[in-house]
Amino acid sequence: MKNVQTTDGATPDLDALVAAYSALQRQNVRITTMAAEHFSIGPTDLRALMYAAWNVHLTPKQLADSLELTTGATTSLIDRVDRAGLLERRPHPTDRRSVTLELTDLGREAVDFVTQTYRAAFVDALPASDHVAIARALRLIAGSLETILTTAPGDVRAEGEGS
Repeated sequence: MKNVQTTDGATPDLDALVAAYSALQRQNVRITTMAAEHFSIGPTDLRALMYAAWNVHLTPKQLADSLELTTGATTSLIDRVDRAGLLERRPHPTDRRSVTLELTDLGREAVDFVTQTYRAAFVDALPASDHVAIARALRLIAGSLETILTTAPGDVRAEGEGS
């Protein structure tokens, strides 16, 4: 893969950047797998808990959309984490036809395990003075990827889905 020349003429080593991101992704998979196994759930179940931790009044539909699951698969997931005592369905505060998903204390423990692991890694690897800039960069990259994925032709999106 060739490096892309930026508007200021620089040629950053994008391959090294993508490789570094890939290494981070591999460690994330390891952390997620370890935490999921510890709490006797699957990695997707843990992803659901992580999403619920950051989204107040989360509905099953919102969770399905965020995880890109069917409503049936999402219902099964919610049933599993509910039975495991990690997440509860509660009446929605403004829509009596809906429910919200809230973490239990045990669910919060699972999320805290992952969050604390990342916090420790960030503290170990990065000076505190860089935290805001790196958080901003990660949000920008996520936004850019979202734009790429939502504006790509359908056949390009479909090719990437099986990867």
